[in-house]
Amino acid sequence: MFKAMAEAGQAPATEFGEGASVLRFDARFKDAVGQCVLELVAMARGIQPELLRHRTRGNAGVAVARQLAMYLMHVALGRHYADVGRFFDRDRTTVAHACAVIEEMREAPGFDAEVELLEATLTEVAASAKVSRARAL
Repeated sequence: MFKAMAEAGQAPATEFGEGASVLRFDARFKDAVGQCVLELVAMARGIQPELLRHRTRGNAGVAVARQLAMYLMHVALGRHYADVGRFFDRDRTTVAHACAVIEEMREAPGFDAEVELLEATLTEVAASAKVSRARAL
């Protein structure tokens, strides 16, 4: 879905607020922003978000989606490898490897466009969350 949108130069619809949420937040996870990344990548890749945090590797599609989510948490959100690793119940070296794999995959223009679109969406979500927090204070 995101790949086609990226190639067409379209931005994804992201609406937040009561009853208008594209990205769902699971209360089981304390890290709402991390859960947002999972939901976003899962939606873009057409897989269940739970598979991204599953302890086993899963098939190749799930493994790449997990690596992409780790990459986005590190690069787009500026989280340390150790913090990302804790979220995914993995070691920081696994996160470093995932980031290296995704960086290499970004050589492909279509994949790079998809990653750029996901990064832009996360930036928009983060900015929206900051505004909401500021209004609450």
